Amino acid sequence: MQRRIVASLLALPLFLLASPSASAQTTTSSNAQLALQWLQCTQQQANGQIGSGGNPIARSSEVAVGLAAAGQQASAMHTGATSLAGYLTTAVSTDVGTNGELLLARASVADAGPVATVSAQLQAAKGTNGEYGSDIYSDELAIQAILAAHLESDAGWNTKLDQAQSYLVGQQIASGADAGAIANAYSKLFATTDAPAAFLRRPLTARGLSESAVSLLACPAAASASPTPHPTPTIAPVLAQTGAPLDGRPLLGGFALIALAMGFVLRPRRHTRSS
Repeated sequence: MQRRIVASLLALPLFLLASPSASAQTTTSSNAQLALQWLQCTQQQANGQIGSGGNPIARSSEVAVGLAAAGQQASAMHTGATSLAGYLTTAVSTDVGTNGELLLARASVADAGPVATVSAQLQAAKGTNGEYGSDIYSDELAIQAILAAHLESDAGWNTKLDQAQSYLVGQQIASGADAGAIANAYSKLFATTDAPAAFLRRPLTARGLSESAVSLLACPAAASASPTPHPTPTIAPVLAQTGAPLDGRPLLGGFALIALAMGFVLRPRRHTRSS
């Protein structure tokens, strides 16, 4: 009996510690699903790329990293015949930063294309100070940097990681046509492409698919362009009222008198029965 009590006391703190962690993981996984759903259903083009303007190679590459964090290949995301993988395998750019994004995508998912060509282009573009172009600062990249440096095991850094992720969750649009996207005055697409990997705490340096896959959500049904008109309810014709309206007060008074009379009639019978 004493052993059972001791075991229960030891298990209780472990349960209390594990519960918030499991809850947080479930929450961010669903956030990642919503972000991927928005990217696929509203931003993916017929040729497989993500976004229609700006830098589609960079945005598409970032989404591929997010898919890897969800345990999905780039070929899993498609709204038409061509998948994201089909676009990335043929993507070519002369921009240093864009090639960096493309290299990360190809290193993360096997079906995004070979890494050798992009690696050679980056090495050729290396600057005199070792830079490869301008670095971008955001909460998403900060999360991935902390993870890439293996600082999440440190108590102080883990708190910063949680704060950054909580802030990112708070920026996700909850409803409407852009539900799942990250709110941003400049570009929701730019802010959302790195969000799935950040929600799932996937560093950019990780290679290959995640061991635990997160399923992709189906696109919501598109609203009908012309809503179906509701049939007009049939209303029975009402004849016009003629004459003065009926006064119900005399009728009610008559019912009251009848009830009173019945009371007097039945009262002697009750006295007889009781005696």
